[in-house]
Amino acid sequence: MIQQKQLENETVFSCQQHLGQPICKIVLDQNLKTKQRLLCSLCIESIDKNLKTIEIQKALGILQQQQNKSTKQDKDFIQPYLTNLENIQNKIFQLQQYLNSQLEKIIQITAAWIKEVKTVNNNNEIHRLIKNLDNQINNENNQIERDPQLIISELHEISVQQCCELNVQLEQFSTFKDAQECRKIVGTIINYQKMSLQNQELGNQQEIDKAFNYEIIAQSSIKQPEYCHAIAINQKNTLVLVGCEKDIKVFELYQVKMKQIQILQGHTDSIFTLDFFKKQENSFISGSRDDSIRIWQYQNQQIHQWICKQILTGHKSSIFCLIYNQQEDLLISGSDDKTIKFWSLNQNIYESENSQQKLWYCSQTLTKHKNYVYSLSINQDQTKIISCGLDKFILVIEHLKTTNGQLWMVVQKIKIENDGYRLCFLDNHVFAFQPRSFSKMEIYEVLSTSLGQFVKNKEVNVNGFYQSCDHLFPPKFSALKALLIMKNGKNINIIKFKNYIDRKIVSETQFVQEQVIEFEDNCIYGTLSENGQYLISWDYFTKEIQIRIYQQQT
Repeated sequence: MIQQKQLENETVFSCQQHLGQPICKIVLDQNLKTKQRLLCSLCIESIDKNLKTIEIQKALGILQQQQNKSTKQDKDFIQPYLTNLENIQNKIFQLQQYLNSQLEKIIQITAAWIKEVKTVNNNNEIHRLIKNLDNQINNENNQIERDPQLIISELHEISVQQCCELNVQLEQFSTFKDAQECRKIVGTIINYQKMSLQNQELGNQQEIDKAFNYEIIAQSSIKQPEYCHAIAINQKNTLVLVGCEKDIKVFELYQVKMKQIQILQGHTDSIFTLDFFKKQENSFISGSRDDSIRIWQYQNQQIHQWICKQILTGHKSSIFCLIYNQQEDLLISGSDDKTIKFWSLNQNIYESENSQQKLWYCSQTLTKHKNYVYSLSINQDQTKIISCGLDKFILVIEHLKTTNGQLWMVVQKIKIENDGYRLCFLDNHVFAFQPRSFSKMEIYEVLSTSLGQFVKNKEVNVNGFYQSCDHLFPPKFSALKALLIMKNGKNINIIKFKNYIDRKIVSETQFVQEQVIEFEDNCIYGTLSENGQYLISWDYFTKEIQIRIYQQQT
């Protein structure tokens, strides 16, 4: 095809007879040869005047018009074709970016998984090294070995979350052989974890069937003259919080000894409830007679201290009980003002522009109790909450979808004979309730014949009948040890579960009073560690923080 710039310059055509002379006309007679048809100014003088000719510029103009028309036709045909191909190419580029991002997510999940497993192993080794070193310093010969049960439990918690996330990501590559192999490996890990847990549960079942008691470690007791209404132990049994009047004392717990490391100030009246978060290991919550809830966090980058990150206000009187859900994005508080408040973690509001710290806000208030709210508990599925107080009612509260969105609503009101001081879910459909200073602890269950309602099904003998009783000191249930501690009057009743198989309460499960720790006064406050190993309390008579250890009878 002749280029446009060539057509615009007729000097590219030169005469064959008079070399170097530019062509100025073209003969229209098609019978002549090409070189005879191209005429320069000299050729024109000698040709037949009857021959029809056309000026070269005019011929080039006609040719240019034809070429333009042809080019437009070609463009009208080819351009849509090219556009579609380019669209395909762009979509493929986008697909490539998406696949790369999804594969990168999978790589990140596996990298995080590997890192967490290595961390579990390293932490266990460091803990064992330090303890053995301390034993050498103290001239003790007992060698600390690896704790396989602890490692299995920690690995299981990691595996459940990571396996789920990895399978979701691998699902979109299910047609690829490598992805299928990856999912098989994930399945192998899950099955191995299940077998390890089953073996652990079998061993635990054999252990918990043995008789036990909590023995006081007298040399570890700490004199504490101020009232200590609330105590909390972190999940690793390394830190203890004690609410001493309006201050919070932070202790390190090591080898059954407590060492004070910090005093936290901020509350303006007595602290009634304390609890560590589990996922957010560096955070805990407190509730006080000053009507406020505080969120505390450990700052380890600069000051290496616990500081208050947020104050939640809204209650008009003392905070008596405070719990949270497994996701740790919902707090539930019960108060002297007869209300239950729900506090949600706002996903869009941060502490400051440069902070990643999300803030809590009150998302709902229930006003169904007619008197003080003393105790709260949430079930394993996080779908039900129970509460009790001074109005002689147990409320069963469910998370339901309404026209106003997701709300917690009272679905059952259980009338009781005595004031309710303490209650605790034992599984999704069973809870224990302790009426104030009553001789029986009551077990409520959802039976096949109760149409989804909780009904009192059993009673368990407890000490503390007709004794004056303080409402603080929440019950604590340890699924690992299959036991429940329940204060009543001047006593801590320790209830053992028999026929508690696979951490499930069945019709054959029996609740037996295994031990009673009796005090001289009803002002007893304390808690049980998550694994049931430590029972830490303070009482008014001794004015001591006392540590008791779970000991099996030989």
